[in-house]
Amino acid sequence: MWGFKIEKEENGKYWIDATEFLFQDAANVSGTLQRSNQGTYKIDKSRSALYLDGIRNFPKNSEFEALLTFTGNPTGRQINSVTPTAASVTVRQHHSFIELPDDNYQPRFYDPRAGFFDMTYMGIMQSRLTSLLFNGLLRATGWKRKIRKQKLVNRLSRLFIMWIEERRNLLSRL
Repeated sequence: MWGFKIEKEENGKYWIDATEFLFQDAANVSGTLQRSNQGTYKIDKSRSALYLDGIRNFPKNSEFEALLTFTGNPTGRQINSVTPTAASVTVRQHHSFIELPDDNYQPRFYDPRAGFFDMTYMGIMQSRLTSLLFNGLLRATGWKRKIRKQKLVNRLSRLFIMWIEERRNLLSRL
């Protein structure tokens, strides 16, 4: 959760300064590096910036991307092997602000053919098998897709999933 200070309000529109939010270590890069014995790092805000090519605004969502530079004391061999100067590491961090679904939103059971990310959870009194069978829900925003768009959506979803997995694998190797 984050509370934004309203800088200005005009005709029902609000201006906020999201810089502090965008320049935080939301992906816990410093924690991941420390846990994997690669060193102790913290964000250097004077060397971080918004990545303008990654900032987009749409009617129901806004996308923001920041270049975050972490400085610190490198101690691991892996961090030294993937960056020219391990004392400072720069990563891109993406944030999406998405309109919440309306009151008519109904969660749907997850089906891998849908091409979206699933959200699984397990109740404390359930077995793992019961949880996977009955609690797999589709994490979607209530989009009603047309059949002619299905192939494109599935292709784009697969590409996005591959991109996410590639980034996760890259971070896990650090």
